Amino acid sequence: PTTSAVIHNGKVYTKLQASVVTLKYFKFPWPILAFLLSFIPKALGDKFYDWFARNRFRFFGGSKSVQPIPKAKEDLFLDKDEGIHVCPLPK
Repeated sequence: PTTSAVIHNGKVYTKLQASVVTLKYFKFPWPILAFLLSFIPKALGDKFYDWFARNRFRFFGGSKSVQPIPKAKEDLFLDKDEGIHVCPLPK
């Protein structure tokens, strides 16, 4: 299985926690959602994240196919075969 992961200030965040860390850097109103989601315990948040990830195409539509990683962006991926993406966040 694959999931999202964010490395921020030397700490690794996965699943819902990775989303919370990322949403803090978006424009209003997303930081408010990040604040609210940060109160969900990790175990419950991970279950919610897994459920949401399984159903995201039903909610938003889209394709299950994955675009190939452009050569110019390969350095942003930890594992090019699995599509593990590293997204630099501001400090």
